[in-house]
Amino acid sequence: MIVLETPSFTIVYTGDYALHDTCLLRKGDSGAIAKADVLIMETTYAEFDHPPRDVVEKEFVSSLEEVLSAGGIVLIPAFAVGRAQEILCVLAKHGVSYPVYVDGMARRANELIAESSDLLRDPRLFEKALDMAQSIEDWDDRKRALSSPGVIVSPAGMLKGGPSEYYMEKLMDDPRNAVFLVSFAIPETPARQVIETGVYSSATKKGIVKARVEWFDFSAHCGRSELEETIRLTKRSASIVLMHGEEGAEQAVYRYATESGRRAYAPSAGEWLEIEL
Repeated sequence: MIVLETPSFTIVYTGDYALHDTCLLRKGDSGAIAKADVLIMETTYAEFDHPPRDVVEKEFVSSLEEVLSAGGIVLIPAFAVGRAQEILCVLAKHGVSYPVYVDGMARRANELIAESSDLLRDPRLFEKALDMAQSIEDWDDRKRALSSPGVIVSPAGMLKGGPSEYYMEKLMDDPRNAVFLVSFAIPETPARQVIETGVYSSATKKGIVKARVEWFDFSAHCGRSELEETIRLTKRSASIVLMHGEEGAEQAVYRYATESGRRAYAPSAGEWLEIEL
């Protein structure tokens, strides 16, 4: 979150946020929300709630162990910044005993995030996660990662670009293997196609994915209940500007905000707002 304080008013811009802790990050600052005169907030998932994070983690690790113990390899396509580190922390937290590899831009992101690990929820867990993960540095390392049961965390999270394309092509034909998707997949991306049709398509390969495919909701955003909680946290006099959501999602939050007695705005792209403070 970004908080802009002046002698006469406070503006808070949430960015993508949540009101619950994850393995990697602390929850959003409810104190900042409570003192905002103008709150600019996202509405991405205003139409449903995410499952509890501890439930998602347990299901994820249980499925992971099933595949690994049966001799398979698990590919986890993940966003290089944030999601890859979250997954590494989950693996470390639950003590996954098989080799864990990390590839692509996530390697450099790990290094940069480690430089400011005091900002993380649990710096020691992140350090453990980095110690646990083996960084892929060359093609020999990639071949080694594909030679025995283990976990490969690699961008791109939507299977469009990055080393995850290479791993997908190598792993998709063996039913012992698995592809665990943990990131949002935009329609028409390879990851979304795999989830909806079971078919993978890249510039160099297309076919039915015989490997096990699962999607786990590790979203970094609030769901409906936390967005409504955010509005309840604000002052009655606060002005709330809604953004980053489909029209239906924004309108759902708009209705809740106005019914709660707040001044709410759902501007369209390019629209200017004039707000009296």
